[in-house]
Amino acid sequence: MKSKLTTAILALALLLALASCAAAPTASAPPTTSQTTSQPDAPAIASATTSAEPTPTQNVRPMPQPSVTDDAASNTTEPSAVPTAVTRPETVTFWETDYRVKTTETLRLDMDGDGRTDSVEVRYFRFASDFDSDYGAEYFDLLGVAVNGGAEQLVDVSSAYRPMREARFDAHGGTQLCIEESGWSADYATTIVRFDGKSVDYMGVPGLISSFDGDGKIVTEANYLVAQTRVQTSYFVYDAGEVELISLPKSALIGETITYGSAFPLVAAPMEYPSVAVVMGDCYSDDRDGTRSDIESSGGSLVCFLEKGESAKIVDVDATAYALYPWIKLRTPSGSEGWICVVDGD
Repeated sequence: MKSKLTTAILALALLLALASCAAAPTASAPPTTSQTTSQPDAPAIASATTSAEPTPTQNVRPMPQPSVTDDAASNTTEPSAVPTAVTRPETVTFWETDYRVKTTETLRLDMDGDGRTDSVEVRYFRFASDFDSDYGAEYFDLLGVAVNGGAEQLVDVSSAYRPMREARFDAHGGTQLCIEESGWSADYATTIVRFDGKSVDYMGVPGLISSFDGDGKIVTEANYLVAQTRVQTSYFVYDAGEVELISLPKSALIGETITYGSAFPLVAAPMEYPSVAVVMGDCYSDDRDGTRSDIESSGGSLVCFLEKGESAKIVDVDATAYALYPWIKLRTPSGSEGWICVVDGD
């Protein structure tokens, strides 16, 4: 009995000793470098700026490279836009006709006048008609122009007469492309292709370009009287893609002497709807009775014929009906006076 009591007392003493050890305080570990002490909470942006470098497994964006539109690159000769690889069809349909590409060339020039070089892709398309004539098949041309990899603009140039040229027609824009054409029936014309920095467009002027001053003034063969004697009656003004016809004043024409290489009829007054015999008199000069009848049926009155090679003096001009091909009043060597409006012939 005494031994059991002794054992119980020893067990109780051991339990009290263990409880006393568990309640005693432990020593604090010193703070590490990653811990803060009594500093106040830092703003969120500060923790972002001191964060660790991203690991290779994180998504890291590359440093952006300067574009060609930066001021430092504004005076370079690099393209104003990087051309993209564009796959274009080798055959296009225009006016329900299939044109097949014949040649492709790339030009480098400043088309919009921003001081930077543009990459211009020019493709020539050709359609050969199945028209059976004494001169063989007729060919009609189409031009495809794309700048800096952009959309291709198709340009109808009928039948190209001369190789494409580059020109600066005004002092405000860039370089234009100039395509001279022989037209459908030898109706010579010039197509001007321009790029305004966003899209390609084009416009046409009658005749082949004779001269231009680089400040908007363009003179073509159509600005001269259709005669052996070159007498200019008008000019074109090109500005920001628009073309305007300007007629010369009467004072610049009256007193000039003109000679035609064919016989033409002179009528009593300008006609609102001139007959073919008046505007293309060389085709009808052999049948003078028929020419008179044709003119009278159109409301006109025949005065006389200006014979082939005969010189006449300009005494008046009326450009109200046909500014490009004005009515010209002539005085023949015999003293007769009559009006003529020639749009074809020589």
